[in-house]
Amino acid sequence: MDESKASYLIIKDKHGSPKGWSVIAVVKGRGFAEQKVLALNAQRNGWSYYLERTSMRPGTDPELATNIMLLDRDIRLAKAQKPTKRSLKMSRHFRQWEERKQNKNPDSQG
Repeated sequence: MDESKASYLIIKDKHGSPKGWSVIAVVKGRGFAEQKVLALNAQRNGWSYYLERTSMRPGTDPELATNIMLLDRDIRLAKAQKPTKRSLKMSRHFRQWEERKQNKNPDSQG
């Protein structure tokens, strides 16, 4: 897609704060987004501003855009932590190994 027609999130970030970021605007065009970010960063108000390409429509409510980003992040984290057949098999083998180890050394139990 042409970058001049793509949508971008303008995000403000307070470094060192776990929840210190939020979307402040969803805009159309990389050039316009970059100009806004440069102007905001020039203010030196304790926030850092950056842009991120998105599929959201320009003009989307910033609070809604922030919530969508948080939900997307939570979904990605949940998928990354979802156990696979291999990890379940390995954890079963590990449990069996632990049980055998404890059975061989009954004195080592706390």
